[in-house]
Formats: sequence, C-alpha cells, structure tokens
Amino acid sequence: MSASIGTALRPVRSPQGAEGRAKERIRRAGLTAITAAVARAASFIASALTVPLALSGIGTERFGLWLALQALVNTFLFADLGVGAAMKNAVASARATGDPTRLRIVTGSGYVVMSGMALCCGVVLLFVALFGGTDVASFLALPPALRGEANLAAAILFALFCLSLPLSLTAQIQTGLQSGYVAQLWQSAAALCTPIAVGLAMWQNPRVSGLAVAVAGTPLLFMGLNTYTFLVRRHDEIRLFPLGFEKACAGNLLQNGLQFLILSITAAVAVTSDNIVVSRILGPTAVTKYAIAYQMCAVLQALPGIAFGALWPAYTDAIARGDVGWAATTLRRVVKLSLWVIVPLALVPVIWGPAVARWWTLGHVEPTHLLLAGMALWAVLMAIGGLVATFLYSAGVLRFQVLQAVAFAVAALVMKILAAGRYGVEAVAFANAFAYTLFVIIPYAAFVPRLLRRMASEADARVPAGALAGADAAF
Repeated sequence: MSASIGTALRPVRSPQGAEGRAKERIRRAGLTAITAAVARAASFIASALTVPLALSGIGTERFGLWLALQALVNTFLFADLGVGAAMKNAVASARATGDPTRLRIVTGSGYVVMSGMALCCGVVLLFVALFGGTDVASFLALPPALRGEANLAAAILFALFCLSLPLSLTAQIQTGLQSGYVAQLWQSAAALCTPIAVGLAMWQNPRVSGLAVAVAGTPLLFMGLNTYTFLVRRHDEIRLFPLGFEKACAGNLLQNGLQFLILSITAAVAVTSDNIVVSRILGPTAVTKYAIAYQMCAVLQALPGIAFGALWPAYTDAIARGDVGWAATTLRRVVKLSLWVIVPLALVPVIWGPAVARWWTLGHVEPTHLLLAGMALWAVLMAIGGLVATFLYSAGVLRFQVLQAVAFAVAALVMKILAAGRYGVEAVAFANAFAYTLFVIIPYAAFVPRLLRRMASEADARVPAGALAGADAAF
C-alpha cells in the first residue's frame, strides 16, 4: 500500500499525453491533500498553544474582547466576492492552453481586482470610523477602561485584513496551477510560527493590540513571502512576472465570483439557521444537544473534502484539455470510495455517540440515537454532494448550483420550522437531510450524467476550452 502511494506521488518524468497528464494530476492532488492535512494539524496545534499564552498575558476579560473582535472581523470574510474561487478555474483553464501570456493576464487581472477590493474596504472602514458616529468599543458596549485598547486593536485587525485580500489570492492561483501543496506548506509554517509571535507579543506588549499584530500579522507575513517567491523569484512551470491585465478578464472573474459568493452565503445560512430555529422553538437547552450532535458528525462531511478537494483544478485542467473521460471516471471513483469509507464510519456516532457525548460534556449533554442518526445521514449526503459540487465548480457550472442552493436553503428552513415544533430536535436533522436529497442529490443524479455526455460529445468535436462556460444553461 505504501509503495503504491509512493509511486503515485513520484514526479512523472514526461507528463505528456492523456496518460501522463492523468498521473501528474493525481500526483499533485495527492501532495495537496497530504499538505492540507498537515496544515490543519499545524493550525490545531497553534490554536492549542495560543489560547493559554494569550490568557496568561492579557487575562480573561481582554481575551473575551479579543474573541469579540475576531468575530467582528470574520463578518468581512466574504469581502473577496468569491473571486478567489473563480481564480482557480480561470488559472487552471489558462494553464491548460499552454499560453504563458494568457496565464499572466489572468493572474494579473485577479491581483488588480483583489487590490481594488482591499482599497474599497479600507476606504469604507475609514469612512465609518471617521463619520459613523460610533466606534468598535461603543458597538461592543465595552467599559471605559477597555475602549482605547479595543479601538486600536480593531484598527490593526481591519488594516491587516485589507492587506491580506490581494496576498491571499496567491494560494488560490497556486491551487489553480495544481501546486496547492506549496501554499499549504506556507500556511503550515505560518501556523507554527504564530504561537512564537504571540509569546513574544505577550512578553513585550501584553495588550490586545499586541495579540492582534501577532495573530493576524504572522500569516500576513508568510502570505507576502509566498507571493514574493511565487511571482518574483521563481516558479516551477512558468514565470508570471511581469503580470498583465485585461478588463474583460477582470469582469469575468467578478461575474463568476459573485456566483460563488451566493453559493457560500446560502450554504452558511442553511447551516447557521439550525441553531436559531432550534433555540426559538425548543429553547437553548435543545441547541446544546443539537450542536454537540452536529460536531460529532461533522468529520463525516469534512473527510472527503480534505481527501479529494484538491481535484478541483485537476478536473478543470482535464476538461479544458478534452480529457473528459478521465474527469468522469475520477468523479465516479471518488464518490464510490467516499461512500465505502464514510457510511461505515457514520455508524460510529449513531451507536456510541450518546456515551461519548456524555463523557465529553462531563454528563451535561447526551444526544439521542435518533438525533445522531439524522445528523449522520445529513453529513453523508452533504459529503457526497460536496464531491459532485467540486466537479461542477471545476466545469464552470455555477448558475445551476446557485438555483439549487437557494431552493435548498428556503425549503430546509420551512421544513425545519414545521418539523421542530411537532416532532422535536431530532426532526431538524432529518428535515435537512430530506431537503438536501430533494433539492440537491436528486437534481445532481439527473443533471450530471447529461452534462458528462454533452461534455464528451463536445470534446470529441474538439470544442475549444471555455465553450462549456454556459453548460448549466442547458438545465
């Protein structure tokens, strides 16, 4: 087994022809998946070390202020308008053409768009700070002793966030080039260096502003180093500097990015509305039980994404080159393998979940077997749907998924409200699973085979890459 994995990850000597390109895609996707797991582990370690360092340095009250400021900044995470996701497809398609000039234009246009967004965010935040009539401290209703410190820390966080917008695009470009493992290694290094920075900050400046510089500034520094080495010094395939720009390309990135943005917001609303519905209808105690059950089953949904999410640019590359058969075969194998793995794993929380939750929460929470069964079912469906969605993203099929996402979010909300009051908290999980099956899984089963046949026929006819941009219009 280890020998076969090592063979798959070994560089392909001559990645020419369909077979060579297929092996190279698998190799790069495997490297990205492995380094993504390393990056997640590094992030977990960094978080585990940062919390006690920060608490010992600034105390409980100021640490609570820090968490509130982080939550406030996180509300701006959609500020890239989905352009980062759109860049993956654009870069992968440009790379498949073998045209260095086109790749430089796409890359440069992306940086221009993201730099413009960063500038707009900075101007808006500055305007609000100067003429908004309130500040962060007043908004959070902080005591006078913390107001000055809170406003300074907020200013630092928002400034670093604006700077990170264009720099964060480098990781998306590297992913599109099927070199996402490079970005993951930089992220791992940043995560592991963050506790060191926090320790130094708590030693030199034990204030919330110092914590903000350490936690937000360290990843930004490594983003800058990654961008510099990627664009200016050297790249393993093609030099991207100096960059180009094209107005039409920038417009396409924004248009596609907005569709990705809608998908992200709709997914977030569909998930976060659960706790709100449960709280309003059944009370906060039921929310705790529901949230614990959700966390116990969340890994079922996450595992396939971690393992196979790196196939996104590989699919795009294959489709752009006309290797539709490889893309279709890989999609089927990935779905089957994921089902073989996560369905047996889903039985674990269903059978032993109540006992584990009772131990985990020191006897305070014990979700029922029925609730865990509904949550596990929904997680499995979401995992499979996510794998298919990744393929559709890579093919540029966005409008169809936007309609799906909106229909699912609305239908699930109505079903959850009706089911919670009549059947209890367990019904909320099953309502999600039923709505997802009705509005996502079944439409996928009908649409994807048709799409694959159309893509295969167009590839046989040697339709140029990009002709599938409106493939979802056929639905």
